[in-house]
Order: sequence, then structure tokens, then C-alpha cells
Amino acid sequence: MTEEEIRTILEEKVTQQLKYTICEGDTLKNIAFRVYGDIRAVDIICYFNEITSDDDLIIGNKLTLPFADETKLLDFFDYYGTDFQLDANGNLNISGDIQSVTGLRNVIEALTRRIETQVGTYLRNLDYGRGFYVGFPQKEFFLKMAKLKALEAVLQDDRIQSVDNVDFQIHNTEVLITIDMSTRLLDHFTLRINTSF
Repeated sequence: MTEEEIRTILEEKVTQQLKYTICEGDTLKNIAFRVYGDIRAVDIICYFNEITSDDDLIIGNKLTLPFADETKLLDFFDYYGTDFQLDANGNLNISGDIQSVTGLRNVIEALTRRIETQVGTYLRNLDYGRGFYVGFPQKEFFLKMAKLKALEAVLQDDRIQSVDNVDFQIHNTEVLITIDMSTRLLDHFTLRINTSF
């Protein structure tokens, strides 16, 4: 799922937008508290305005502050939690400032990491990841076992409510895994992972 697809899902939940003019002395936390009544809403402000810190606040510029009637946007971010942002290769880059990721992006990174990690890799959490399977990618049994192990890995995450479909497309040693699933706050989304087995 791309950032654009995540943004589309969130924007569909938005029923009203307020334009806020940045004033001298404003911080993300005080804007969040003043407008939403909760400093955790900093995540919402940052996400919808594509900013990351107080350094991005320029006096006189306007921020878009979204609201949703049926689902609190804060629940969307808070429920999925916060974690370290991974680079394009799925690794944590510890040089410079470490970025965090929230919302659905957190779920996507967590599931991608889980599926790409074989069970037993982490000594303190031996059940983390997908199970081992042996076989030839061309064989039907291999595909069934691969789907089963990917399904088991996804369902280890308690944020996932249901999985509707798991599909594998194999090209040489590369595998495209497509998983259709639902969470408590999001009826449906599709995760696509390119990996090798």
C-alpha cells in the first residue's frame, strides 16, 4: 500500500477541514491541544500537512486540520501505534535523526518485517515471523504452505481483524505477496510485499 493509498483512505474519513494560520510561538503540541484537546493529535497535523516537526511551522502559513464525524482520526493513529520508520529496504537507518511512523504505515512496516523474517531469527521472540517451508516454487504444495505461513505471520499481529485473501506470484526467486485484510478501524486494505524465498 502506497502513501497515496493511505492518504486516500484517511481523506475519505474526513468530513470537515479547518484552516489554521500559524502564529508566533506556535508549536505542534500547543496547536494540537488547542484544536483537538489532545497533544497526541500532533500525528494528525503532521500527516495531513506533510510536516515532521516544529521546524516546519512558518509564521503566516496555513495548516489543514481535518475532522471526522463517525471515526475519530486520533483513534486511527493511536490504535496503530508508533514505531521507528524503516528505509526503502526495510531496515532501520540509525544515522542522523531517527524518524518514527504512525498509523497504517506502522502496520504495513510491521507486517512486511514480520513476513520477511523467518521464525526463530530473534532469540527473545522465537515465534516472531513466518514459519519455515521447504519445496519448489512451481509445486502446488509449496504455494499452499507459503500462503498458510504468510497468513499465520499476519495474524500474529493483534491489530489485524481478518484476512480475506493471500496470493503469491513467483518470478524466478522473487515473490510478490498480496494480502487483503481488515483492521478494527479500517474495513479493507491490501498489502503488497516483494520478497524472495
